[in-house]
Amino acid sequence: VSSNYDMRESLKWMLLARTAILFLILFTVLTKDIFVKSPMSEVTFQHSLLLISCSFLMTFLQGAILEKIIVHWGWIVGQIIFDAVVTSLWIYWGQESENVFPIFYLVQILVVSLSFYQRGAWISSLIAVLFLGGITFSKYGFFSSSWFMWAVYSAIFVILGMVGGVLSEELRRTTENLKKKTAEVEKLTEFQERIIAEIPTGFLIVDQDMKINFINPAAEHILGVLARDSVGKPLATVSKELMPFFTQIESEEIVDSDEEVVGERETSVSATGSEFHRS
Repeated sequence: VSSNYDMRESLKWMLLARTAILFLILFTVLTKDIFVKSPMSEVTFQHSLLLISCSFLMTFLQGAILEKIIVHWGWIVGQIIFDAVVTSLWIYWGQESENVFPIFYLVQILVVSLSFYQRGAWISSLIAVLFLGGITFSKYGFFSSSWFMWAVYSAIFVILGMVGGVLSEELRRTTENLKKKTAEVEKLTEFQERIIAEIPTGFLIVDQDMKINFINPAAEHILGVLARDSVGKPLATVSKELMPFFTQIESEEIVDSDEEVVGERETSVSATGSEFHRS
């Protein structure tokens, strides 16, 4: 169940990243005629809108049923292949002089690496190499320039997959260790608070601004107050009788051999006249 939950959360981030990229592409397509002197052909423009519409529709449907399905690696690979198909169609329909869409393979590998770590990075890199090869040779033929372009991009995909996989695995280990440490601290804090809450001695904590940060049940009983009404409030407004224990502190300077003041230490507490006593 935990693995399915983690994969579902990672897939959510993947779909979110895809949506952001689609919005960026849509903005680029719609404003291309304004900012670029070589306008997009009508056929390419129609194909672009068709791809964007289908991608948005698929992303919406997948997001709608995501909570109702069991996410496994077959589903993840299907998402990677879908993105590769969309990118490949961009390359196939794009104009040769301005076709920079192989960069989207790099974006896909990066997103999958961050979402599904080393295994996802390798799968995404392999799919990108295969799909780019198929599109390149089907569009430009088996010429030396086609082989060279495919080899260069393939090398980049593999390198990015290796680096992204290693870095993402390191990130995952660091995140897991941080979660373990956080859980240990939370358990220890809960244990300490339970002990403090059960001791019969009144116990409270104030910060440097003399505001109450914590008060246990025994202190509630002694002072006749409630924690929910006291925490966050100044001590003077909750119990004026306790103020001498914090304000009337006698101290003496600690002098080293050279008779230089190196600090102060508390030596005694004066609360004369108060019915409260500190031990």
